[in-house]
Order: sequence, then C-alpha cells, then structure tokens
Amino acid sequence: MTNFAQSVLLVLMGAGATGVVGAAGFFLKRRLTRAAPDAVDKFIEHHQKLLAVEADSTVPRSKEDQERLGSVIRELHPGLTYQNTMNVQEPALCEAEIRMRAAQEADAAMLAVRQKVEQLEYRLNAEQQAVLAEAQSAWERHADLQARLAALAFEGGTIMPTIYHTERLVLAQERAVAVQRVLDSFML
Repeated sequence: MTNFAQSVLLVLMGAGATGVVGAAGFFLKRRLTRAAPDAVDKFIEHHQKLLAVEADSTVPRSKEDQERLGSVIRELHPGLTYQNTMNVQEPALCEAEIRMRAAQEADAAMLAVRQKVEQLEYRLNAEQQAVLAEAQSAWERHADLQARLAALAFEGGTIMPTIYHTERLVLAQERAVAVQRVLDSFML
C-alpha cells in the first residue's frame, strides 16, 4: 500500500472515529438533557426575563405592580439594593469603589462566620468537630456557588461582581445567625 493510500485510510478512520464519538456524545447529552434539564440555565433565563419585563412592556404598569416587581427583584438580588443605597448615600463613588466595599463587607461577614464556627468547635468533641468542619466547608462551597449563580443573571454587566459579593454577604449573615443559635443552645 502506498503512503498516499495509507494517509487516506488513516484520515477516513480518524473521521469515522470522530463521527462515532460525536454521535455518542450528542445522544448522551440529549438523553441527559431530557432526563434532567439544566436548572442553572432555567434559573438564569427566568431572572433575565424578570429583569427585562420593564424594558419590554408596552402597557404602563400601576404603581402597585411597579412596587411588587421592585420588591421581587430586590429580594432575588440584594446587590441591586446595595448598589442603589451606595449611590444615594455616596453619589461620588464609582462602580469599582462600590464593588470593593461589597467585597470587603462580604469578606468581613465570612470571617465573622468562621469565628463563630471556631467558638462552636471548642464546645464539641472530636467527632462533632470533624462533622462541623465538613459542614462548614460544604456551606462555604454552597455560598460561593449560590453567589456565582445570582451574579450570572448580570453576566457582562459592571454590577455582576457587586451582585456576587452582596449575595455572599447575605448568605454569611444568615449563616452567622444559624451558628449563633447553635452556640446559644450550648450555653443553656
């Protein structure tokens, strides 16, 4: 067999193998998509639609509808409230400064949670400490992923990092309250 024929044969075999792997990947993805739709994409799409309602609507909304929509958006994205508050309180701040403050507040809240967890650790036996360490690690991973998910609704926008940090801040504040309740129960 000539070199040319061998080359053609190898190219055809490579193309065939690529086609088989590609088809298998396509059918596998299709099956997984049908069995478990991507919740993250649906979540982001829902929030983008919610945020676009005001821009797309041709019918003027009542004051009550506007307040209700604003309330839902603020509840879903506390970073919007944070940014608006900063803009009112300190109008000279630029986006980067607001973002930096949000990051500092989130980091301080995460540190406060870690300190409370450390206080709780002293009241536990070794087995309980190991479980607490694992739970705290899982919670920190959850907080990061939840904050990233919330920020994805603003992907490409300058507010995206502020949304991320304020989501971390809110989650850390909630975690601090929960850990404090456990700490308080040990003091009874």
